[in-house]
Amino acid sequence: MSEKLKLAPCPFCGSDDIEVHRQYVSHLHWLSCQDCRTDGPAKMGEADAIAAWNTRPQPSGEGLVEALREAECWLTAALECKTWHWDPDQRVAATDAQRRARQALAAHQPPSREASR
Repeated sequence: MSEKLKLAPCPFCGSDDIEVHRQYVSHLHWLSCQDCRTDGPAKMGEADAIAAWNTRPQPSGEGLVEALREAECWLTAALECKTWHWDPDQRVAATDAQRRARQALAAHQPPSREASR
């Protein structure tokens, strides 16, 4: 990681234990908190990933639900991808994360019109 770029603490837990990761096939970079395991947005360069981490707004309300919805979509796409080579432990972890995301989203669904009549 470049020593010139300062990392902001985790927006979720406040930890300064942040690592930069690189996916070598796609060349994407992202940051993650080593305490609460939050990942930042993936970007094509390390500097862009750091900038995205440092400027990410604090999650709240509908923004958090929307981020969860997006994460569930990405997990579903990755799990359905036939060319993605999953380690068995990775597949179990991704499937579990997808299940938990779906459960959390279901808990935040507005009541149906039928239920309010």
